[in-house]
Amino acid sequence: MKREWRTDRTKLLIMAVAGVAGVAAAVYLCMSPQFRRQEIHKCATTNENWQTGPLTETAKAVQEFVPQESELMQIAVWVNRQDDSASEGMLRLTVYDGQGVSLAVCERPVAELTTNNWEWFDVGTELNVGQTYYFSMEATGGEVRPTAVYRPMHLDRIEENVRFLYGGEPVEGGSAACQYRYRLPLTVWEGVIYFMFCLFFAFAAGELVCRIVYKESDRGRKI
Repeated sequence: MKREWRTDRTKLLIMAVAGVAGVAAAVYLCMSPQFRRQEIHKCATTNENWQTGPLTETAKAVQEFVPQESELMQIAVWVNRQDDSASEGMLRLTVYDGQGVSLAVCERPVAELTTNNWEWFDVGTELNVGQTYYFSMEATGGEVRPTAVYRPMHLDRIEENVRFLYGGEPVEGGSAACQYRYRLPLTVWEGVIYFMFCLFFAFAAGELVCRIVYKESDRGRKI
């Protein structure tokens, strides 16, 4: 009877440890951003790819946008390097709010950019859904500057984009060729699934440990 009581207590302790480990693993999954879903909002594909003039510190391409999710991870844009003649300096992408406060600044060497192809910039910033924000593109250094690619607003059909400006002046009917990558908030159902998944495997592992412990214990008694 005493031996059975010890066995039950040992099993209870092992399963309790397994349960705590399962809960800890579930909390880790819920809190870790890399395990949350992502979503890309992309402008429509079209052959109407227009260009601004050269991007400079004073003649910037600016896209006004309204985010659809709160955590903006990346922005992708198209640039044109003028038959690769723009090969010096840096391209700077800046995200800022309606008061002009800078939220993210990313730079990449112009020589590393590909003409008329998506270039992703890691912005990693928290925004307020429904409020107005901006991102700008400017090139620094180099005699030949790249240009920004934009498209007709009525063909682009991207929810975020509002006005497109170049050199401080609105480009009538223009919309930057761009994409927005968001990290989505954790839903209740996702949290439940994480907890069920982690607890299931934690208790399964606990049960396996119990069987190994009992097997070794029985073997020791027989010897």
